[in-house]
Amino acid sequence: MSLIPTLEKLSISSDKLFLDIKNPRFLGEKGIPTSLSSEYTDAKLQEELRRYLLVKHGVRPLVESISQLGYLAIDNIVVQELEPHKYVVVEGNRRLAAIKTVLGDIKRRVLDVSSSVLSSLAEIEVLVLPKDKCEDFETAAMLLQGVRHISGAKSWGPFQQGRLIEQLVNCEGMTFKDAASTVGLSASRVAVLLRGYYGLKQLMEFPEFAGKADTSMFSYFEYAHLKCPVRQWLEWDDEFCCYMNDENLRFFYQCIIPSSEKNSPVLLSRHVRDYLPTVLEHDEATALFFETRDIRAAYFLATQNNLVSMQRLEELTSSIKQIERIHNISEKELALIAKLNEITTNILKNKN
Repeated sequence: MSLIPTLEKLSISSDKLFLDIKNPRFLGEKGIPTSLSSEYTDAKLQEELRRYLLVKHGVRPLVESISQLGYLAIDNIVVQELEPHKYVVVEGNRRLAAIKTVLGDIKRRVLDVSSSVLSSLAEIEVLVLPKDKCEDFETAAMLLQGVRHISGAKSWGPFQQGRLIEQLVNCEGMTFKDAASTVGLSASRVAVLLRGYYGLKQLMEFPEFAGKADTSMFSYFEYAHLKCPVRQWLEWDDEFCCYMNDENLRFFYQCIIPSSEKNSPVLLSRHVRDYLPTVLEHDEATALFFETRDIRAAYFLATQNNLVSMQRLEELTSSIKQIERIHNISEKELALIAKLNEITTNILKNKN
């Protein structure tokens, strides 16, 4: 057995194909019709999923293409058998949503198509993923989708990509290098996706903020782990794959989730990348940030000392250049210059 076994080719009527409510593309998204029946064959659920894909996942261009050219099976839809002669889509939900939209418009007589287009929609050629021939069907299905949507067609978001990486690393025992090769990414990018996924998942599971989190917040946790001062401030733990400082973590969540209060500062992901590391290395700036949540003011305070130091260095450099023009330098002045040279040499040595 292999992770992805040989797929069997079949031609199936579109009314025997069902959209997948568990599609990884929906992972962490708001607005998914989860309150409806979980039965794949439920007509109301299928219609809600079709509409959701049409509006939220750019299916309209596919609808227009199919209505003009018919269904071109350049990439086969992949399915899993639900029950005899009924199949749920593993890969190709957007294409099936487009097909069902075109057929629905034809049935409602709001769309006229050519006979060749109609013929192409009569039966859809699919590939069947056999559940009984997989070591781990869930991983096989997600890997098959990931190979296409991480480095291929309609891209998954980073959170969905991180979920696949997590499954490959933790469930399949792959190294970062092996997982990277499998999905067509670099090992460093795989590591970033995994840590970002764990960080956002921790927010999604935090009772106080769970309902306010969504996958668009992934970049906060990507930068939080990439930037050492932020990672240390939140106390990342490699063994448990989560942040351990609850007090700082709660404050971080409060900063990145918009408040209902008027004029309440919001920490943007670029602030986590560009400002927060500098602020956290400056005690007074950190205290100001905790008090006001104003990252710009805190960053200004943290960098003011740097500006003052820079001005003093520039003045000192100018003075030394003037000394170069003096021919008669006293022994005392030479001793001070030698001391200055010793200090600057040590600074450069420690920084390199």
